[in-house]
Amino acid sequence: KDRNYYSYEPIPCMSQVEVTVDGFRARSFDPMPMSVKSIDAFMWKDAYDLCVKELKKATPENPESVGGLIEKTKYLWPEGMLNQDAMLIYEIMRALDEKGLLKIVTVPDEGPAEGIKTYHFRLYMD
Repeated sequence: KDRNYYSYEPIPCMSQVEVTVDGFRARSFDPMPMSVKSIDAFMWKDAYDLCVKELKKATPENPESVGGLIEKTKYLWPEGMLNQDAMLIYEIMRALDEKGLLKIVTVPDEGPAEGIKTYHFRLYMD
């Protein structure tokens, strides 16, 4: 039954979540192999500014990839800690998309075997 519950809350780092119609259960991986770097306000701002700059340079003919944006924010993360780079970038993309600022295009690519095509989504801003 649809409970009209819509949320985009991330799951805790280094955990497993099981979602069922009756609810959800989260379990942490124990022991954690290393510390997890939290995303602070300065990281959000720096990553947001970088993403907007890179997405405005991108075009429909030469769009940016999520992986490319993640790679460009590697400098934000300290060595020796697990980072949350993908979550940070995807949350920024979600926010831009919800404001109608993000443009998404589908780009064909070679698949895992000869004769198989796959598609990736790429991003830009006007």
